[in-house]
Amino acid sequence: MANAAAKDESMEIRDERIKNAVDSGRFVTPNIAKGSDGVYRWMYELNLFKNPTVLITVYKVLLITFAIMLVFFFFISIPGGNFAEQFIGMLKVLAILFGIFLVLGLISYLIYAAYLGGKYIVLFEMNEHGVTHTQMPRQYNRVRRVAGTAIISAFLNNDLTLLANINLSTMRDSSISVFSHVKSIKPRRSRNVIYVNSPFVKNQIYAEDMDFVFVEWYIKQHCRHVDIR
Repeated sequence: MANAAAKDESMEIRDERIKNAVDSGRFVTPNIAKGSDGVYRWMYELNLFKNPTVLITVYKVLLITFAIMLVFFFFISIPGGNFAEQFIGMLKVLAILFGIFLVLGLISYLIYAAYLGGKYIVLFEMNEHGVTHTQMPRQYNRVRRVAGTAIISAFLNNDLTLLANINLSTMRDSSISVFSHVKSIKPRRSRNVIYVNSPFVKNQIYAEDMDFVFVEWYIKQHCRHVDIR
């Protein structure tokens, strides 16, 4: 009980320190800065060969697809004379297909990772209304490298004014999670990711170890009504 009380107290102290840092308008963490427009911005480089988050997402989609197929095969087997035999036969075929797709999915993922140079580079923008996940333009459209280069330069030089005024209109490969629409939050510190899920948007928010506590705290503070797992 004493340990639990001490832990709760330490979390309260941590939250108060974070809140004070937020209110002061300075750098909240070594990698997260608050622009003059009140938006917190940071970049994250996901190592696609070491962090399996994207691969896990791919496999989840495959599992859902095959689960739907399994239910479909179940119902089309019912009218047959020998339901058990037909369903088991279809199940064997489905299992073989599933194994093939798992291998193909892994190969496709490795090709994708190699094409991106092993890095998935993301810009995050977060304020009291929500958080935006934007893939850097040099990865999804090599013609638009300038915006990405400018942002990286601004971060390297701690130029908050430049960060706040860079035109991000060229960055269209993005997803936005509006906090008022969020239904569940799933922090996974071991993989540096927070799943922020809305009915139509399944977002993945990444942060370095030194930034993770703040990002997790900020999102939870603005999504008090949601399920946190």
